[in-house]
Amino acid sequence: LTPRKHAILSAIINSYIATGEPVGSKALCELLDFGLSSATLRNEMSDLCSMGYLEQPHTSAGRVPTYSGYRIYVDDIMNSKTLSPEIKLAIDSTLETVSHTPEQMPGRACQILADLTGLPSFTLTVTNYDAKIKRVRLIPMGKKTLLLAIISTDGVTKSRIVLSDCDVNEELLSVFSNICKVFIVGHKLQELSTAYLQTIVARLGDYGLMLMPLLSTTFDVIGEMAEPRLEFKGESNLLSGYRRESDALRLGELIKQKEAIIALCGEEEETALPA
Repeated sequence: LTPRKHAILSAIINSYIATGEPVGSKALCELLDFGLSSATLRNEMSDLCSMGYLEQPHTSAGRVPTYSGYRIYVDDIMNSKTLSPEIKLAIDSTLETVSHTPEQMPGRACQILADLTGLPSFTLTVTNYDAKIKRVRLIPMGKKTLLLAIISTDGVTKSRIVLSDCDVNEELLSVFSNICKVFIVGHKLQELSTAYLQTIVARLGDYGLMLMPLLSTTFDVIGEMAEPRLEFKGESNLLSGYRRESDALRLGELIKQKEAIIALCGEEEETALPA
């Protein structure tokens, strides 16, 4: 990109972020002090569209940035700001409180970002489908209460309190441990489906029926490990600009559509991959 194209792209993105409206050549003339005509700016904007940094929602509309446009803006154009020592200390101290529970780290970082910017933020964990189950442990907590802990090869850890239908004893723990070593440990997350669980229970016979609640819970937890986890923080920051209650409610319903957001992020991730 030439310096002029850099400046035009930056002005369009800044205006679009501020207003949410497509930017036309006349509006761009007011934003830039280049002394360029609208026709010249339209040509430059057309070039940026051809390069994949801008797009036109419909004929005769202004331009809006694409994912690639935002990417080059963040990487090459946007001026980075240095955080003050006070903010750095606040961030470090806040994250330190969850340093022993890595699964809580994204959510806490997300909340910090929302608090600092006054904007909504979200985190999305990416599922590693090649990850395998590294360890499954049952830890007795009471006569019929156990702590189920599962660790994958990529470091994800999940735990859950489980109630057993029968008394917890060494035989129960030993049988369950052996079943996990044979049928679960070493298998990829995506392989451990409900159909596979039914196969295990059928092969185990009476033991399978006796341990069905424990095995079912185990597969539920593994299923959670295999799913992308989306966390929103600072949603209320979006509502400050909405005077009508109906608009706020519609926005709230949009935020609840986590599956659509996960799918959208997946599409952007694929777009960002190098050819």
